[in-house]
Amino acid sequence: MKRKTLTIRRSEVPKSSNRSDTGSFRVLPGFGREDGSPHKLHKVREVTQLEKVSVLLVDDELDFVSTLTKRMNKRELKTSSVSSGEDALEFLDQHPTDVVILDVKMPGMGGIQTLREIKKQHPLTEVIMLTGHANMEVAIQGMEIGAFDYLMKPMAIDDLVYKIQDAYKKKSIQEKKIKEHLLNSSG
Repeated sequence: MKRKTLTIRRSEVPKSSNRSDTGSFRVLPGFGREDGSPHKLHKVREVTQLEKVSVLLVDDELDFVSTLTKRMNKRELKTSSVSSGEDALEFLDQHPTDVVILDVKMPGMGGIQTLREIKKQHPLTEVIMLTGHANMEVAIQGMEIGAFDYLMKPMAIDDLVYKIQDAYKKKSIQEKKIKEHLLNSSG
């Protein structure tokens, strides 16, 4: 008996978390039940081309940076890393970057001050804040300054990748609106 492939949209699957991804799942041939219903779902690759997204990871914990950079590169994200806020600002001046993953607690220039400077000098660059400590005051302050979102360490790599995709989409939309405005203004 030949098995059919069934595609299920994320919106058709009950939400098990508050994550707002819109990916789809498909049942691979040979994994469906005799009646054609699925019993094993496999994630289909997201439409966003991750290899187009440039990410800067800013954290003073070198082991964490090394591990996370490797995991993000495996997911085809173009990832660079620095270990301080000052180095992040210098890097951003020389290398256009879509999304910055920024630790809150660092020696020298802390995450909140670094966020302020990034938003002042590179307003379209999206910033996702990371912290190892549950501190809602810092999270709220970061969001008010312009952080895209806030995650607690340790976080699931897939959760971080979803946030990066969402941040990149927001940045792309903002850039598109600016281009359209400039075209309409000059024409």
